[in-house]
Order: sequence, then structure tokens, then C-alpha cells
Amino acid sequence: MLTKSYKTKIRIQHSVLFVVLLVIGLTMLVAKVVQDHAADLQLFASEAQQPGFIQKLTDQLTELANANVSAADLTALLRQAQHDDNASINQAWLAKMHDVELIYHAYEERVQGKFMGNTGDREWYIAVNDAVGYGEPATLTCGLLLMPVMVLIAFFLPGNQTLPVVDLVAIPYMVEGLVAVFNGNMAKVIVTGAIWFSVGLLMCTYTAPLFTEVAKGAGYAIPAGAAMITSFNILGKPLMGLIFLAFLSGSPLWIGVAVVAYVVCYAGYRMKQKNVEEYLETQAMKNAEAEA
Repeated sequence: MLTKSYKTKIRIQHSVLFVVLLVIGLTMLVAKVVQDHAADLQLFASEAQQPGFIQKLTDQLTELANANVSAADLTALLRQAQHDDNASINQAWLAKMHDVELIYHAYEERVQGKFMGNTGDREWYIAVNDAVGYGEPATLTCGLLLMPVMVLIAFFLPGNQTLPVVDLVAIPYMVEGLVAVFNGNMAKVIVTGAIWFSVGLLMCTYTAPLFTEVAKGAGYAIPAGAAMITSFNILGKPLMGLIFLAFLSGSPLWIGVAVVAYVVCYAGYRMKQKNVEEYLETQAMKNAEAEA
């Protein structure tokens, strides 16, 4: 769950490719509209073949949409201008606006509900790989600071036999959720991460024999000097470890418990989604104020 401020930050910082694809898609759509209505155009039919014309027309339509000027609004403005019989309005301008109006109506009909923006009433969420968030300042800083902290904890945590090595570089990935929930409050991220991942070390220790057995069965060669292997990136999250144990047990009972628990949690979230999101937003704002 991402808070609104972090959703916005991720969109701004990491959705460049999506925006580029969106612009390309809109440009192609405008080109198709112009082609389909070429016979009805008074001025643009001949200009459509000029380099850069479609892109400029797309930009103009996007500006109208961003200004909350719909195709119907544009039609009303043009009808009012024609009704006023303004002598300063020349025929070339009227021909141009006739074409813009025609294209805008067709464009608006096709883009409605298919693209993000003022022309649609749907709320869109951009799903990206977690690697996209790796370079976010709070995420990277907290991850780097937690690397030596977790190594130190691994030596002194009672009952722990896991020493994270290769998976240390994955810690920035692992704290992305915490950074989002705490709205970038690095102190809370580091403290919470240290506690949560310490439990994860114990989970890794407990599941290491099973993990090692599965790896050997898959033909993986155990590194020299290593008694057992595990994955701190996967099993360092206690809930993931419990799911791992449930399915590796082969017991229909524990697998059933894991599935039922997931369904119950998911159903509860869907029923209380608004309350959960409002709570996270409230806590995020408190964290932002505390950091400021």
C-alpha cells in the first residue's frame, strides 16, 4: 500500500517511460482521427502530411483537456463567436477551428475511459517493478544504513545462525514498503526494519534446513564452507517464511490454513479498504510532519 504522497513521487520520478508511451499513443490516436475524417476537414486535410503537424495538434488537444475545456465547450464557444458576427474573425480561422472542433469531438470519444487524464473518470494505478523504487533517496539511505546494522544483529541475536551476505544488497528493496507506510521517515524505517528483519533472521535460521534440502534437490551446489543456505530476501520477511513453511510441510491442513488466512485478510481489507487507506494516509501525514 503506497501513501498518496509516495504514489505521486513514484509517478513523477519513475513513470517517464509510461508517460512517453502514453504520449505516443495519443499522437497515434490523433493521426487516426485525422485520417478517418480527412474528407470533412476544411484546412487540416492538406496540412496533416506536414512534419510535426500531428504532434502539435495532439499538444493542442491535450492543453484543451488539461484546461477542462471539453469538445462541447469548444463547440459552444465557436457558436457564440459565429453568432456575435465578429468582423475580426476571418474565414481561415473559422476553417481551422471547424477542423479542431471536429477532431476534438472524435478524439474525446475515443480517448474517454482508455487513457489517464481529465478525459476519463477512472482512477489508475501504475504498477512498476520494485527495482524502480531502489534509487528513491529515503529507500536507498535506509537500506544502506540497515546493511551493517543487520550484520551486527546477526552476530549477537540469540538463537540466530544466519549471516546475510549476498542478500544485503536487497535490503533497499525490502524496505520500500516501510518507506511508503512511514512516508519517508527514515528513523522509523530503520528501527522498524531492524526489528522486523531480526525476526526474519530467526525465520531464516529455522527454515534453512528445508531450504537447503530443496536447493540440493534442484541440483544447486552448496558453496564451500557453508553448512546450509537460505534466502534472507525471501524468508527474511516473517510472513513469507510462514507461508513457505505451510506449503513445504505438504500438510493439507497447514496449506488450507494459509489459504483461508489469506482469503480472510483479503476480504477484510476489501470491506474496510477506505478505512485502511484513510488510516495509512493519516499516519503518513503524521510521519511527514514529524520529519519536517
